Amino acid sequence: MDKTQFDQAEGLRRMLSGARPRIFTFISTLSREEKVAMLTNLGASLANVGKSVLMLDASVGMRGTASYLEISQVVTLLHVARKEYDLERAISKTPQGFCMATLARGSVGAVMRN
Repeated sequence: MDKTQFDQAEGLRRMLSGARPRIFTFISTLSREEKVAMLTNLGASLANVGKSVLMLDASVGMRGTASYLEISQVVTLLHVARKEYDLERAISKTPQGFCMATLARGSVGAVMRN
Protein backbone atom coordinates (compact mmCIF):
# COMPACT_ATOMS: atom_id res chain seq x y z
CA MET A 1 0.00 0.00 0.00
CA ASP A 2 1.25 3.45 -0.84
CA LYS A 3 2.33 5.15 2.42
CA THR A 4 0.77 8.43 1.31
CA GLN A 5 -2.69 6.83 1.11
CA PHE A 6 -4.73 7.28 4.27
CA ASP A 7 -5.65 4.03 6.00
CA GLN A 8 -8.77 4.58 8.13
CA ALA A 9 -8.35 1.31 10.05
CA GLU A 10 -4.77 2.21 10.98
CA GLY A 11 -5.92 5.65 12.08
CA LEU A 12 -8.58 4.09 14.32
CA ARG A 13 -6.04 1.62 15.78
CA ARG A 14 -3.67 4.50 16.59
CA MET A 15 -6.51 6.47 18.17
CA LEU A 16 -7.52 3.53 20.38
CA SER A 17 -3.98 2.45 21.29
CA GLY A 18 -2.90 5.68 22.99
CA ALA A 19 -4.50 7.25 26.00
CA ARG A 20 -7.87 5.57 26.41
CA PRO A 21 -10.52 8.08 25.34
CA ARG A 22 -13.85 7.69 27.03
CA ILE A 23 -15.98 9.88 24.77
CA PHE A 24 -16.01 10.15 21.00
CA THR A 25 -17.97 12.87 19.23
CA PHE A 26 -18.77 12.62 15.53
CA ILE A 27 -20.10 15.38 13.34
CA SER A 28 -20.97 14.11 9.90
CA THR A 29 -21.75 15.49 6.47
CA LEU A 30 -22.47 11.99 5.18
CA SER A 31 -25.90 10.98 4.00
CA ARG A 32 -28.16 9.57 6.69
CA GLU A 33 -27.62 6.01 5.49
CA GLU A 34 -23.82 6.37 5.34
CA LYS A 35 -23.72 8.03 8.78
CA VAL A 36 -25.85 5.32 10.40
CA ALA A 37 -23.79 2.57 8.75
CA MET A 38 -20.51 4.11 9.93
CA LEU A 39 -21.73 4.67 13.50
CA THR A 40 -23.34 1.23 13.71
CA ASN A 41 -20.19 -0.49 12.45
CA LEU A 42 -18.01 1.49 14.86
CA GLY A 43 -20.29 0.81 17.83
CA ALA A 44 -20.54 -2.90 16.99
CA SER A 45 -16.76 -3.19 16.46
CA LEU A 46 -16.01 -1.60 19.83
CA ALA A 47 -18.64 -3.73 21.59
CA ASN A 48 -17.22 -6.88 19.95
CA VAL A 49 -13.81 -6.24 21.54
CA GLY A 50 -15.35 -5.83 24.98
CA LYS A 51 -15.82 -2.05 25.14
CA SER A 52 -18.91 -0.61 26.76
CA VAL A 53 -20.56 1.60 24.13
CA LEU A 54 -23.41 4.05 24.68
CA MET A 55 -24.36 5.94 21.54
CA LEU A 56 -26.30 9.17 22.09
CA ASP A 57 -28.69 10.16 19.31
CA ALA A 58 -28.85 13.95 19.55
CA SER A 59 -31.24 14.35 16.61
CA VAL A 60 -34.51 15.64 18.09
CA GLY A 61 -36.45 14.83 14.94
CA MET A 62 -37.54 11.41 13.81
CA ARG A 63 -34.60 11.03 11.41
CA GLY A 64 -31.93 10.13 13.94
CA THR A 65 -29.82 7.01 14.22
CA ALA A 66 -32.16 5.33 16.73
CA SER A 67 -35.20 5.66 14.47
CA TYR A 68 -33.21 4.52 11.43
CA LEU A 69 -32.12 1.39 13.33
CA GLU A 70 -35.79 0.95 14.36
CA ILE A 71 -34.97 1.27 18.06
CA SER A 72 -38.02 2.52 19.92
CA GLN A 73 -36.83 5.31 22.22
CA VAL A 74 -40.02 6.25 24.05
CA VAL A 75 -38.11 7.48 27.11
CA THR A 76 -35.44 10.07 26.31
CA LEU A 77 -32.67 11.72 28.30
CA LEU A 78 -34.89 14.81 28.50
CA HIS A 79 -37.42 12.68 30.44
CA VAL A 80 -34.60 11.54 32.74
CA ALA A 81 -33.40 15.13 33.28
CA ARG A 82 -36.96 16.08 34.27
CA LYS A 83 -36.97 13.13 36.70
CA GLU A 84 -39.96 11.58 34.94
CA TYR A 85 -38.14 8.25 34.41
CA ASP A 86 -34.99 6.46 35.59
CA LEU A 87 -31.92 6.43 33.35
CA GLU A 88 -32.21 2.69 32.73
CA ARG A 89 -35.52 3.27 30.89
CA ALA A 90 -33.81 5.66 28.44
CA ILE A 91 -31.07 3.20 27.40
CA SER A 92 -31.78 0.45 24.88
CA LYS A 93 -29.51 -2.42 23.86
CA THR A 94 -29.15 -2.76 20.09
CA PRO A 95 -28.93 -6.06 18.21
CA GLN A 96 -25.41 -4.99 17.20
CA GLY A 97 -24.25 -5.16 20.85
CA PHE A 98 -24.03 -1.52 21.88
CA CYS A 99 -26.46 0.69 23.80
CA MET A 100 -28.40 3.67 22.47
CA ALA A 101 -30.03 6.65 24.18
CA THR A 102 -31.92 9.53 22.60
CA LEU A 103 -31.62 13.13 23.72
CA ALA A 104 -35.22 14.19 22.98
CA ARG A 105 -38.06 13.60 20.54
CA GLY A 106 -40.31 16.02 18.69
CA SER A 107 -39.66 19.27 16.93
CA VAL A 108 -36.87 21.52 18.15
CA GLY A 109 -39.44 24.18 19.03
CA ALA A 110 -41.51 21.77 21.13
CA VAL A 111 -38.42 20.52 22.96
CA MET A 112 -37.26 24.07 23.70
CA ARG A 113 -40.71 25.15 25.00
CA ASN A 114 -40.98 22.29 27.47
